[in-house]
Amino acid sequence: MPSSPPPSPSARATTGGTARRLVLGLTGALLVVLAVLPALPGPLVLDDLPALEFARQIAGPAGWGEAWRPGTDPGETLRGRPLAAWSFALQAAAGLSSPAALRLGNLFLHGAAAWLLAGLVQQTLVRLRFGPGPAATAAAWTGLLWLVHPLALTAVVYAVQRAEVLAGLGMLGALAAFARGVAAPRPGPWLALSAGASLAALLAKESAAGLPLLVALYDRCFVAGSWRGAWRARAGYYLALAAGWIPLGLLVAAGAGRGGTAGWDSTIGTGAYLVTQGEAVAGYLGQVLWPYPLTFDHGPVVATLPGALAPGLLVLVLLTASVWGVWRGHPFGFAGGAFFLCLAPSSSLVPVASQTIAEHRMYVALAAPLALLAALLVRRAPKQGWMVAGGALLALTTTAAVRHRSYRDEVTLWTETVARRPDNPRAHHNLGQAEFTRGNFAVAAEHFRQAERRRPGDPDTRHNLALCALRLGRAEEARAMLEENLRRAPAHQPTALALGEVRGELGRQALTAGRTAEAREHFVAAAALRPRDPRPRHNLGNVLLELEAVEAALAAWREALAADPTFGESRRALALVLLRTGRATEALPHLERLAREEPGRADVRAALTEARQAVGR
Repeated sequence: MPSSPPPSPSARATTGGTARRLVLGLTGALLVVLAVLPALPGPLVLDDLPALEFARQIAGPAGWGEAWRPGTDPGETLRGRPLAAWSFALQAAAGLSSPAALRLGNLFLHGAAAWLLAGLVQQTLVRLRFGPGPAATAAAWTGLLWLVHPLALTAVVYAVQRAEVLAGLGMLGALAAFARGVAAPRPGPWLALSAGASLAALLAKESAAGLPLLVALYDRCFVAGSWRGAWRARAGYYLALAAGWIPLGLLVAAGAGRGGTAGWDSTIGTGAYLVTQGEAVAGYLGQVLWPYPLTFDHGPVVATLPGALAPGLLVLVLLTASVWGVWRGHPFGFAGGAFFLCLAPSSSLVPVASQTIAEHRMYVALAAPLALLAALLVRRAPKQGWMVAGGALLALTTTAAVRHRSYRDEVTLWTETVARRPDNPRAHHNLGQAEFTRGNFAVAAEHFRQAERRRPGDPDTRHNLALCALRLGRAEEARAMLEENLRRAPAHQPTALALGEVRGELGRQALTAGRTAEAREHFVAAAALRPRDPRPRHNLGNVLLELEAVEAALAAWREALAADPTFGESRRALALVLLRTGRATEALPHLERLAREEPGRADVRAALTEARQAVGR
């Protein structure tokens, strides 16, 4: 029997390449899971909760149009970013809305983006006359390092930054499809895919606004060789890319500065913001090589010019060098230009007042310096490269895992944030809320006071400070604080509700002390402040009964049941007094319902028997 011919060298190379890619893919998957594992079960934080609530509201197809309506309140991260909102809504509709499920969804998208990045780097380096082997090696290092880098993972573990991850996925997809298309015999389908990915990125988040320019920059540096050549070869394609700015512009214009947190009408001037961004971008670059420590929320920090001068000059020098490199068509110019284009929407002239510095903005921008470092390593030190890259992978994975332990509970996360940004009022406020939830009311009050010193007059902070006073037994102090807060912010509904709770507590204290008239006054006020709460009306009914105003008491209990038909205490009081005043027919339906809902109560059974006898049953 003739023996089969040995496999050809090309077949062996293909098999070996497939096995190598499989090993690298599994290695990356294992490392990134280890890196984010400590954060997976941690609670949702900051803007995560309102985003998830909004996603549940639009989870049905009928509600998907709401995602196009930009938010006008701070913290509405998904409104006006339809692709990100739909992604969250799909998970919510599927019942996959736990913190771990949302973060795993981000992680899956992040893995896909890393795969696209590696492919893009490999295609680009082949164009730069790297051999197939070195190009594949540098691409693998870039993808793996970006996959586990703590800067990139800040957008993965902060669940609501699904918007940033999706924008990054679309940006890398648009570039990768373009690079494939210009090398393909039939570029049309690839360029159409690239334009579609670009539109998806723009509908995910405004951070992708520079993508059409980024693709043109890639074309100029690696394909056409000039701006004019790129336009002549693919004018229709670039018009399709630019068309994506139309829906993005409409969404941004309708968003009214996202509740005053972004735009030229925000609380931070353009000059101060630009100075701050010099310090921020220099810090981001340092964190590429040394991503520790990272800060979850820097808050509205504003840099001062003397301190920001050196980092600002460094960034200016790098920006100038990047512009020169782009003009010369040098690969280094593309790396620098890509870095600054990715950061430009959030780190240039348009202030983002709520967070002047945010490490998750480096999500896509991080890829540029990593790709440059990987290419230099392959070119300059090919033998030592695997050792250096392997050591960096382990170090980054370990650093990320240690960092993500802070996400296991809100107190740990916000305590760390306060330690790193002690002048951040939002960090103090959120740490106060976390301590309040744990029942540490005195500690919570101190952080609310710290927040108020840094952000005077904030109604949420004063409201929470008053709640701490109430829980610590200082109801009169809480009342005074809430009344003052309501005078300053009459539309602040949480303050009105809290004041209603305080007036109810003061009413109970007055009733216990025998001050019935005072108790009545408090319960009337509480009922007006809490129209959907049956308890103030129930307590008012009890006071009125004690004052022998029987009909008024019955009316108060009926109002309590109108507010909440399941409130058994008011139904029981109403039924028993009706029976006692000779109105058994009116009492009977209430007693029958109570008997069904509270079958173990002997007084209800006895009253039901008495009522039935009275009506002749």
